[in-house]
Amino acid sequence: MTNFSTVFKLLQAKKAKKILVIYVIQLAAIMAIGTYLYLVNPKEFESIFVSYEVIALTTSFFALVISWCILFIDEIKMYESQTWQLLPISSKKFFLANILTTYVTLFYMALFDLGTCVVLITVAFAASKPELKDISVGKTLGQVPVGEIALYGLGIALLIALGLISFSLMINFLSFSSKTIVNLLPGFKSKKLIGILRVIFAVICYAIITYFIHIFSNVFGVGIIEKQVDLLAVWLSVAETATFVLVGIFADTWIYQKFFEAKAV
Repeated sequence: MTNFSTVFKLLQAKKAKKILVIYVIQLAAIMAIGTYLYLVNPKEFESIFVSYEVIALTTSFFALVISWCILFIDEIKMYESQTWQLLPISSKKFFLANILTTYVTLFYMALFDLGTCVVLITVAFAASKPELKDISVGKTLGQVPVGEIALYGLGIALLIALGLISFSLMINFLSFSSKTIVNLLPGFKSKKLIGILRVIFAVICYAIITYFIHIFSNVFGVGIIEKQVDLLAVWLSVAETATFVLVGIFADTWIYQKFFEAKAV
């Protein structure tokens, strides 16, 4: 039987190619749009690297969202692909490898974007040569220690990542559950019961999504609108979301293993 690392590398290579294409397109967009903005309004952008930086920060968010959508759709298709299902590996390992490679690849994309922004910020800073007296960390961060700011930023990043994983797990749960019903009741034709089950799943998903919206609104409302750093609230939210992710992974893995592997046999 193929080991986990081999399948992980195969899936990673497939998804990495798509991410590299998106990143190259993003770099081209940064160069093109940044140069255009600088030429159109050179007074607003003292350096062409400043215009590049503005576009890099703007496009990074959209690039990550687009990357996540593409990888998530690709992940769902792999569960249905007969080619990938023929791999000599248990469905449990395949499920874990598939979902892990999606977010490892997204992490690499985030590192690429972060590295691009850091380089452009450094070059723009050196080109503008600001006076040290004009740089006031106190005015920007107030009296909050830099360590707390770093922990707060890390907590927010983890919360966003776990939120995306939670959403994908819910979609997988709906997909796997519907196929479970078909496998259990192959001859069942009652549209009413199927409709009731769909309503129940929709209500569950709505409740979970509402819960996450409440968590995110509280954390971001305090941090961004009220400009307060509440580390306890952030990391409690991270712990709650991580717990949900673990439960979701176990549930999806169990469903996928029991019914998809049984179907293959």
